[in-house]
Amino acid sequence: MSCNPELLEWYEACLQGEKGEKGEKGEKGEKGEKESIEITCVIYNNVKNRGIGKGYDDFEMMDNMVEYCGQTKGRSDYLIRAKETLYLEKHGYSQEYTYIGLVVEIVDKMITPSGVPNRYILKIDDKHIHNGYKSGDILSEIPGIKKGRGSCWSKRSSLIRLGFEEKGNFTSGIIPVKLRK
Repeated sequence: MSCNPELLEWYEACLQGEKGEKGEKGEKGEKGEKESIEITCVIYNNVKNRGIGKGYDDFEMMDNMVEYCGQTKGRSDYLIRAKETLYLEKHGYSQEYTYIGLVVEIVDKMITPSGVPNRYILKIDDKHIHNGYKSGDILSEIPGIKKGRGSCWSKRSSLIRLGFEEKGNFTSGIIPVKLRK
């Protein structure tokens, strides 16, 4: 019986206590060693926002590029950094977020007048696997998390599934994170 060499390498790394492609280490660099990727922020994009009331007009991903509108006041926009930010989407009025991938490049940033969100063109690596989740996986609800108005249960569940805990305001679309201990 033969085994995929990459799968075997990942399994051995897990046995040694490293997380490999499923966690902090990330993908292989040019020389074959694993380069360290430290995730510091998660973007939550509600794609249902189509210019209703707040000036938002977020578009779904096409060719690994997405147009994302930052926050209305831009307070946390500075947290969006290439190779440090994960991107999640929620379509329509679905309850749970979908993991899309790692932001690998900020292709363009359009600064807008005060009160109108800045616009970003982000290049997403949809091959990036984080904590066992790959692009398109739904980050389902964790039983026991308090639900209700203002509880942000969907964001809390997705952060726990991705192996993080929050460091900032949960009502924001851009949340700073740190690894769970």
